[in-house]
Amino acid sequence: MNKKIRVLIMRPGEDAKEMWIYPTHDVLTDLVGGEITMRNPMDDGTAIICKDTVDVDEEPSRYLRNGRGQIVTRFYGTIVVSGVFMKAGELDSLTDEEVEMATQRLERAEI
Repeated sequence: MNKKIRVLIMRPGEDAKEMWIYPTHDVLTDLVGGEITMRNPMDDGTAIICKDTVDVDEEPSRYLRNGRGQIVTRFYGTIVVSGVFMKAGELDSLTDEEVEMATQRLERAEI
């Protein structure tokens, strides 16, 4: 992909940070610190890119809660949140609304 996209970078123990990146495999693996997998647990057209494997002693860095406040997903290490261009299945820039929703729904774990 030859265009930069707007993403959120969520590192353990830090607030979310907006960045513009080229969404290549190399850039994403460098950001998360290993081979990547893409998940879409929020059902809102965003993707969460995270490490494919987790170390046994690694603590969660982010929690996703449902509407009743229950933890439904745990994320480990650095994660990247992006938009998804559904017609092509490609990563796309986040909208202002998606940035706000992801920041609210992905709760930072205290480390």
